[in-house]
Amino acid sequence: MIVYGNVFMKKIIVIPVIIVVLIGIILFYYSRQTGYVKLATTGVKLNLRGLHGAFWKNLQIGPSTNPVKTHVGQYLALLGSFTMNANGDKWQTSFYGAQNVSSRITVTKSQTTVLKFGPPLHVKTEIEPVGRQVSIGLSITGQSGERYNPQVMKNGSVLEPPKLKIVDESGNVLASGNFEYG
Repeated sequence: MIVYGNVFMKKIIVIPVIIVVLIGIILFYYSRQTGYVKLATTGVKLNLRGLHGAFWKNLQIGPSTNPVKTHVGQYLALLGSFTMNANGDKWQTSFYGAQNVSSRITVTKSQTTVLKFGPPLHVKTEIEPVGRQVSIGLSITGQSGERYNPQVMKNGSVLEPPKLKIVDESGNVLASGNFEYG
């Protein structure tokens, strides 16, 4: 009877060990699957967050458009920046990714996923009455739905906020002021 008890105990221990080994093999196989991500626009830097667990956290790509090898799965665009040179000046702004299900980036095995962030940028005004005042803001959106910070830097310095003048038909200044960031 003691002999049979030991055989039974060995069988009970072997089954969980086999299960753990199989899970390890599956995880090892999954971790070896890779694909590529590539930016369509030069000058964009992008931080991606993996949505497939703790194994692969964040991925930074850009500013070049060369493909970057990464693990297969889904990613979300968190933050980024766009830099361009024009007429000898360096212009830069930051953005955050659209946070909805349609903005998820899927990387598939041995394929290149092209990410279209940056220009063309769509600018529109957002007007919000607040009592006797009116708040006028800018909404700047890129081609993937990313939202840009309206505070732009030129050669490393923040630009002054725009100024505003209200004039009548004769050109007389009725009111003037400065916009404020934020």
